[in-house]
Amino acid sequence: MSNKPAFGLLELVVALAIIGMLAALVLPNIRNLQPRYEREQFIARLSALVQFARQQAIITHTTHRVFFDFKKRTATVERTQEDRKAGASSYTVVSGTAFSPNLEWPARFEFKQFFIEGIDEMSKGGGAKTREIWFFLVPEGLAQEVIINFVDTADGSDGKQRRVGLVLNPFSAQFDVYDTFQK
Repeated sequence: MSNKPAFGLLELVVALAIIGMLAALVLPNIRNLQPRYEREQFIARLSALVQFARQQAIITHTTHRVFFDFKKRTATVERTQEDRKAGASSYTVVSGTAFSPNLEWPARFEFKQFFIEGIDEMSKGGGAKTREIWFFLVPEGLAQEVIINFVDTADGSDGKQRRVGLVLNPFSAQFDVYDTFQK
């Protein structure tokens, strides 16, 4: 027999029980952080998308728009193209850059209000579901005044859906984030 110190069976069982209890306490909290992390990632990517549109408007000296397609759950940066003969404008997705001009959001985000210049574009349809909304960024680097209110249906740790208000600063094209709806 050797006199080397070792863990006994009882000590090993107690250590495993303590680790199991700690895991039972920590894992639910980690799962609750996931919706918050995904929401923060979406807001950061949306801000980056608007900044990209602003930069492209300044560089190319053309008006750009951020186009929201609620059926596909995507936001896209598009460039204005003037058709002088027809006297109309058309829009094409910005391409040829390292930055992706497209953003998708999870189905659990429900957009409730989308104010552009003080008008709720989502309530204009007379009860019909809004399919698309866009706002413009001009070559001078300015954006329209935009407020987006949505709920995150997966982040209801207190039993309620998490309300989020995004307010776009028209001069810096950056979103300020609020825990309540904005007007």
